[in-house]
Amino acid sequence: MNTSAAVLTPASPVATAVAVPASPPLTTAQAAGKPVRHGTHRPGPAPGATDVALTLDGQPVTARQGETILQLADRLGVAIPRLCAADGLRPDGNCRSCVVEIAGERTLAPSCCRSVAPGMAIQATRQRCVVKRLHPTSATPPWPSTWMLA
Repeated sequence: MNTSAAVLTPASPVATAVAVPASPPLTTAQAAGKPVRHGTHRPGPAPGATDVALTLDGQPVTARQGETILQLADRLGVAIPRLCAADGLRPDGNCRSCVVEIAGERTLAPSCCRSVAPGMAIQATRQRCVVKRLHPTSATPPWPSTWMLA
């Protein structure tokens, strides 16, 4: 949709009509006057996306195709800490504060950038995950184990 605007040029004292492109339509957030941030979070699943059956902490749940594990946990009220999945930051999984255990995988997976898959069994509250979130570089628990017994 184009609109016309009158423009005066130095060479001509008469205004000429110039086609000016219309601005793009406002999003719902812009129309409501809310600030809009671009590129801050991974987009959620598309409306009407297919559902995926999986388990989270032993409970059968249904997720949307394309949804991350962190988005699923937030939607279901399961608390998973996060650092890189914050406003203004791109979730890359580098901070390792949102790791979860996935059945059949040797290493812990960052939930902020891992999409759900059918039949996936996710454990978010196991001790292994909690310890790794607190001390991401240690392979063993941070508390002493053998010398306290003496």
